[in-house]
Amino acid sequence: DEVIDGHEDVVSRVAALTEGVGADRIVIAAGVPGVLEQSLQMVRNGGNIVRVALIHQIAQLDLIPIVARQISLLGSYMFTDEINKVMALVAKKQVLVDDLISSEHPLSEGVEVFKDLVKPDCKDIKVLLTNN
Repeated sequence: DEVIDGHEDVVSRVAALTEGVGADRIVIAAGVPGVLEQSLQMVRNGGNIVRVALIHQIAQLDLIPIVARQISLLGSYMFTDEINKVMALVAKKQVLVDDLISSEHPLSEGVEVFKDLVKPDCKDIKVLLTNN
């Protein structure tokens, strides 16, 4: 498993990590324009692309590679029990998240922060709400 900083050339990084085969699964966790198209370049034949980020642009996508390469494209908005597993990994520092957090706000500002997050011009990647 590998988490890749979106500021680097992610397509080349995945190709290098997988010896050109592609990743088994791509999780799109940031609503950046072009990320869906990029994910098709990074996933292996028969792999999965899971989109959990809200992207505010309409994506024009060539569907032939999805069919021809047997790629599964899934959308996920709700968490089930996996959030408990993820939070345990974060608590044990087995998954490092500090570099993903782009801003921090008090929990009391949560409603306004979420209103800002859904705006098309929002620059935040991940926001941390604190109980301070």
